[in-house]
Amino acid sequence: MSRWVRWRGLFVFECLQVFVLLANAQVDSTLRSIPQAEFSVLAGRLVKIHGEYPPNDVTTVAEFNFSWKTQGNKTWQSQHGFPSVGFSVAHAQLGNQDILGQAIGAMPTLRIDRARGNTRWSARVGLGIAHFFKPYHSIDNPKNLVIGSPWANMTIAKVEASRPLNEFWRYHVGVSFMHCSNAHVDVPNIGANLLAIHFGFSYTQLKSPDKFIASPPQKIHCSHPWNIGMQSILGLHEFKGTIRPVDGPTYLVYGAGVYASKMIHAKGRVALGVNYHYYNAYHNYALSQELFGNIDNVHRKSQNIVLFASYEWLFGRVGFFLQGGLNVYDPFIHAYNKIWDIPKLSFINLYTSNKIGYRVYAMSQNKTVQLNKCIQPYLQVAVKTNGGTADFLELGIGAHIGAKRVQRSH
Repeated sequence: MSRWVRWRGLFVFECLQVFVLLANAQVDSTLRSIPQAEFSVLAGRLVKIHGEYPPNDVTTVAEFNFSWKTQGNKTWQSQHGFPSVGFSVAHAQLGNQDILGQAIGAMPTLRIDRARGNTRWSARVGLGIAHFFKPYHSIDNPKNLVIGSPWANMTIAKVEASRPLNEFWRYHVGVSFMHCSNAHVDVPNIGANLLAIHFGFSYTQLKSPDKFIASPPQKIHCSHPWNIGMQSILGLHEFKGTIRPVDGPTYLVYGAGVYASKMIHAKGRVALGVNYHYYNAYHNYALSQELFGNIDNVHRKSQNIVLFASYEWLFGRVGFFLQGGLNVYDPFIHAYNKIWDIPKLSFINLYTSNKIGYRVYAMSQNKTVQLNKCIQPYLQVAVKTNGGTADFLELGIGAHIGAKRVQRSH
């Protein structure tokens, strides 16, 4: 599979991230939204998570964000306390101009805030795409093992406190985390992780935006049994490894998942289940290196089984989920790590398997309807990790199957 196909897969993934947030964040024009413009500067150091990490000094990020405070015209907006949705553009210099260079990123954002007197406490996250001007190149820049592709994900999460300067301007200070990675679609891909402090200013035309809402919060009482869920899994990656092999072929991962899920309230869902993966990369490597002997062993030991638990935040037709898993069957990783040039034999590296991603549903998960038998299909895009290292980019189709009952009271 060509490098162009890999770039296209990553680009589609990042565009989906942008689309699913923006598509669900539309504000009804019949209710007045509250605009706000914000500028922030982040400063910190990249976390050295690998022995071959290039040296770096202070990393700085300049971020401009434009957002609107939702007014509760959609159920999810009220349930999440009238969050602000918007869009950020960020410029980062990564602490080593000769090797790591600079990047420009764009991302949709979601901010949840609470007012305590004149102080507003906020948590904001943005996930999008960034262009890196000095990625890894075997001839021109062989020391950049952090980012192996010109296009990669950029994620920024912030927690802050803000106070007013006057009736329109506020200042804010807080702590931030930035992560950049290409989901192991192209290696090297150690990834950039920035821990930072930030400060900045914001402007809004309304004097008290934190207290202005067009409708009171709606109380939703849910009565949901456990549902059965099923999904297909298609993964895309280079061969497993943090920095090598470089410029290798792109492999596919095939799999499926079965789980039981339950909406514990109108804005969240829990799930327990099992995922199955079959790695073409494992199969080809084991066969070529005669790692497991006969062909039957190669087929069997190229498989992976994961028990998982997950939580999903629901925003209408869009869900954002975190999944933590335990590798209960992964013979290839155990065998491969014993001969790898940089062994990873800890419990975390051998037994943990996690996912983070989005789901886009055919119908809103917060609709106040009563359905005795309900099939809720969805599309899924996610990143799977092993031991904290990106494993593959995942696309999937699935559905929750079962009863759904929601009752509303004010």
